[in-house]
Amino acid sequence: MNDGTTICLTLIEGGYVGYDALGWYFVQIPGEAFDAVFEACGGN
Repeated sequence: MNDGTTICLTLIEGGYVGYDALGWYFVQIPGEAFDAVFEACGGN
């Protein structure tokens, strides 16, 4: 983030993104958005 804050997300096949700080809150995001996040994280 711009202020230097970091967060940990878990990416799961099928377009799911999990956030542990909220008690493993998961959301499903559209394919193109998920692919962009995955690639930004060094995905193959």
